[in-house]
Amino acid sequence: MKKIMAVMTTIILTASAFTPAYGKEIVKNAGSVKSENEAFIRADGLACYFCAYGLERFFKKSGKIASYDMRLKEGIVEIGLIKGKPLVTQKELHKIVYDAGYSPRSTTYELVGKVSKNGDGYIFTVSDTGQNFSLKATDKIASVIDKTIRLKAKVDKQDGDVMYLEALEFKIITPKAMP
Repeated sequence: MKKIMAVMTTIILTASAFTPAYGKEIVKNAGSVKSENEAFIRADGLACYFCAYGLERFFKKSGKIASYDMRLKEGIVEIGLIKGKPLVTQKELHKIVYDAGYSPRSTTYELVGKVSKNGDGYIFTVSDTGQNFSLKATDKIASVIDKTIRLKAKVDKQDGDVMYLEALEFKIITPKAMP
């Protein structure tokens, strides 16, 4: 009996170790309400499906999250945001993860929108929410003013609910041709 239990335990642990991700829709029809914008949070302690379930309960309470995918090996949660709803701030995400019993480490966003010049700095306007975020100036950012881009950014600092972003990379989005 002990041998059977040991073999079964080994099989279950091996299978779970090679499972790349766990994901779930938080809202009904998440595909139709999911925004192009995503957040990624890395947290210590995310290692199993029970972790995913624990986080899911807290994600539902936020009312801003459509779906999530967990990359268990990396300890990263990919969060699909709801169209038209204000972005979940880094502060809110860290609180959700902390309240669920995990240690938040870093947050990045992939956002679709436009960059505009504002005095000596830049503003990034998120397409589907209209939210504006100050964007840390770089030489490359000047090349995409008034173009629609997919911006990968981290939060440079947060003052209350106001986030200041630092661009990590970006890609110009070309408009789709009409048939």
